[in-house]
Amino acid sequence: MIIDTHGQPVIDPVWDLLDTAYDAFGVFPTLLERDFNIPPLEHLLSEVGEIAERQRIHQVSQLKRTA
Repeated sequence: MIIDTHGQPVIDPVWDLLDTAYDAFGVFPTLLERDFNIPPLEHLLSEVGEIAERQRIHQVSQLKRTA
């Protein structure tokens, strides 16, 4: 079981779950949420960048499958 408190950096099993969801449903808007323990902006932007990169990879992969 994974409990997401929205107070820590995203952990690898959650990134894996996001990849699985993108594989199953395609790329969709994804929210990075922090309710407490808010880190410096550069750390948040790094995680947002990770989301964007995963979306890009899955979009390219989906385009290749449909081509």
